[in-house]
Amino acid sequence: MGLLAALLWGGTDFLVGLNARAVGVKRAVFFGQALGFTIMSLLLVLFPSFILKSLAAPPHTWLMGVLAAVLTVSGALALSKAFALGKAAIVAPLVTSYGVITTLLSWVGGEQISLLQILCIALCVVGVALSSLHKDTGLPHSTDSTRSIVYALLAALLYGSSFWLQGRFTLPLLGPITMLWLGYLVGLGVLLLIV
Repeated sequence: MGLLAALLWGGTDFLVGLNARAVGVKRAVFFGQALGFTIMSLLLVLFPSFILKSLAAPPHTWLMGVLAAVLTVSGALALSKAFALGKAAIVAPLVTSYGVITTLLSWVGGEQISLLQILCIALCVVGVALSSLHKDTGLPHSTDSTRSIVYALLAALLYGSSFWLQGRFTLPLLGPITMLWLGYLVGLGVLLLIV
């Protein structure tokens, strides 16, 4: 399942860049959110037990879900902008550093981190630094490539924060299907306000 998820995320990253260049960042993210909302809504209609279980969650859990969703859609906008400005070979490794953010927030929140995990975080940080130093030989340094790196790192920060909030406060009570549905619903609402 992990390999399948990596394959699907990689394919999505590639398509996000194409779509953002073709129709613009906001439209590309909007269409992705609309498709996700439609799929999750169908799942909730087919399996109503998911939504019924989550209705027992307290209001603060739903509010944390909304906050996580706002962070996710903001991350999607930053990621799309990064792909529209830069190369996927540079942007994709940078944005995958969101796991470092999630892990650090978990540690700050009281979870124990082993020495091996600390070493792996350090390795990720070094990898991010090395991938952001990439330059095309013979071409002048572009401000678009610098901006794409900034947007990719912003996306990583936003995604990492969102995933931490979800793992800590919402997923245990809402479940993944309801949380995804809420995320896409909030994402569509945010995008309708800013488009």
